[in-house]
Amino acid sequence: MIFNIIGAIMLIAGLVAGFAVGGIISLISKSDDLPMSLGFLAVIVISAGSDLWYRHKYNRERGRLRYLHPVTGGMFFLLPVWLFLALPFGFLVVVQIGKKLGMA
Repeated sequence: MIFNIIGAIMLIAGLVAGFAVGGIISLISKSDDLPMSLGFLAVIVISAGSDLWYRHKYNRERGRLRYLHPVTGGMFFLLPVWLFLALPFGFLVVVQIGKKLGMA
């Protein structure tokens, strides 16, 4: 299976929160980048945070491997939910730093 129910619920909850935060911030802010960045940050906090919490709380007998093993928490496209979301966030941070330094 490409995903499990726990992972799908974590991602859906994060996406709903991210769209809500991005929509509210876009009504308040005049910046184009701020709503997207804060919305994506909300997705990371909700989805990846809930996945890491679930992995920390359950399946302790697997040791530290439980943070990477797909069976011990949320999984989407065979990747742990927290990893699936952390990689694009890291790319977003690098792009924003590049813009500030005038590289993009």
